[in-house]
Amino acid sequence: MDYSNNGKYLISCDEGGSILIIEKKFQEDQNSLKNKKKYDFELTRFHVPSKWYKKLAYSEEQLYQKMKQYILSREEQMEYGFPVENPNEPSKALILKENKFHNNNDVNPNQQICCRCETEFYLKSDGSCFAEKDCFYHWGKKKKTEIINSNCSKYLYSCCNRETNSKGCMTSKYHVSNQVTHNLDKFVKTKSLSENIENYGIFALDCEMCFTIQGLEIAKISVVQSNGEIIYNTLVLPENPVIDYNTSFSGITEDDLINVNTTLEDVHEVLLKLFNSKTILIGHGLENDLKALRLIHDTVIDTSIVFPHYYGLPYRRSLKSLISHHLHKTIQENETGHDSAEDARACMELMLWKLFKDKNKK
Repeated sequence: MDYSNNGKYLISCDEGGSILIIEKKFQEDQNSLKNKKKYDFELTRFHVPSKWYKKLAYSEEQLYQKMKQYILSREEQMEYGFPVENPNEPSKALILKENKFHNNNDVNPNQQICCRCETEFYLKSDGSCFAEKDCFYHWGKKKKTEIINSNCSKYLYSCCNRETNSKGCMTSKYHVSNQVTHNLDKFVKTKSLSENIENYGIFALDCEMCFTIQGLEIAKISVVQSNGEIIYNTLVLPENPVIDYNTSFSGITEDDLINVNTTLEDVHEVLLKLFNSKTILIGHGLENDLKALRLIHDTVIDTSIVFPHYYGLPYRRSLKSLISHHLHKTIQENETGHDSAEDARACMELMLWKLFKDKNKK
């Protein structure tokens, strides 16, 4: 496949043409008809360019220059837990801020804290986990609910409408971890370009993840270009055995990954040709996607930071609420889980809408 060196155009084509990078072995896999139908449906939904892209009427060079004002500094990236290059060990990533379930126990690195129920558990040599009790958890988020005939309100879990102090409505014999610190030596970094150009490319990406015996691993990635059209969309086979497909959020099932042979290394090969170090990547909670991708990239925009929560950090508004509030649209309505292509496009649309509002203020 012939890529240009600026990360903007792919293959020989007319400007404005629709370009899709599709894993051939996935597309031609006749044994995965269910997956193929889902895949074709996504391609159809996101073929039409974003209306905000059309309304802006910027050239790609103008769009890149306007987007630059929202790029996070290295200090901000470190503050929000983005993987950055380790100055002392260039071959490793550096993540200064891990989540609250991060294991700081240097004496026993196999000691973990479950990110669903906060139970302490231990990893065995075969990768399985040991804990004194099963994992009881709520997969839904806390939502504020007004009490009828009262001025009071309370928080309930969206998955079962139970109160926040209730026992989990779901149970699993497995406990899971979402930390990535044990893989810091397996990150790759986007490459720099020798020449100076006006546009290094703008893309939005989103990943879906499954829980494996080694924590969260990528199971699907979607990338859209600046006009909102899909440019890369593929399922990914996790490196380690899956213990929970996280279907309520990822939308991934065991059947979806049957006959999928695309590895994270295959994804790296595509992304390192598609992106360079100055390509603008847009996402929501993008640090989580980059950690799952094991990708170090310096030029990032995060919609959860551009559109901050009313109460400030550490709170962040969900992508669904931002799209509803600003664009008056509904996303993530599928009961079978999220759609990474839909979320990636939503992130791009939010930033295009932001630029459109900025433009009309002047």
